[in-house]
Amino acid sequence: MVLHGVVDGSGGWVAATAAGAAAGLGVAVPLGAVGVLVLQESLTRGRAHGLAAATGVALVDLLYAVVAVVAGGAAAAWIAPHEQVVRRLAAAVLLAVAGWGIRGAWRMRRGAVLDPTPSGRTRAAPDGRARAVATAARFAAVTLVNPATVVAFGVVVAGLGGALGSGAERTGFAVGVLAGSAGWHVLLALTAARLGPRMSPGVRAGTAYVGHGVVLLLAVGLALPG
Repeated sequence: MVLHGVVDGSGGWVAATAAGAAAGLGVAVPLGAVGVLVLQESLTRGRAHGLAAATGVALVDLLYAVVAVVAGGAAAAWIAPHEQVVRRLAAAVLLAVAGWGIRGAWRMRRGAVLDPTPSGRTRAAPDGRARAVATAARFAAVTLVNPATVVAFGVVVAGLGGALGSGAERTGFAVGVLAGSAGWHVLLALTAARLGPRMSPGVRAGTAYVGHGVVLLLAVGLALPG
């Protein structure tokens, strides 16, 4: 495996960190349900919520990276027999998220949420920090049951073998995963946050319908027998 070769070739913390960053990007860059939701969160609710969403996703990716380097092949062996259970759980969670998002889009179109201020920012709610924490927790929960993340890190576990021999290398790999995942999702959030204030509430509501409609289709696909 490429990551195995990279770590073995250099044998150092820097190489392990680079391998971790590659793994983090490999999981994050393909735009699935989680990426769509990060974009939608930032587009419709603003930069703070988008960054909170990116943080929640990246922390779960870090958790899976830690499992990968600590549990090794045992994690992959445990994941495989439970794939269908994970898929059904993920489908249920994504269906709930899609329903919640579509309801929010309907409320947005009806004018039940705040419009952008003339400065292009969304007026902050008094409990904005608590809401951002809730957003991070919600995205962490969605990512935790996302089968794409589980399967991807299972592959990483199998491919690494014993390449990460020292504690420093294991730490470097986990840090690299966090950096790769966080960097990509923050980029998504910041890009969407710049576009959001330039859109009318009606257009933002339309993108919310489309984004959560995509998540709904992905949830249905997961629920169908594989």
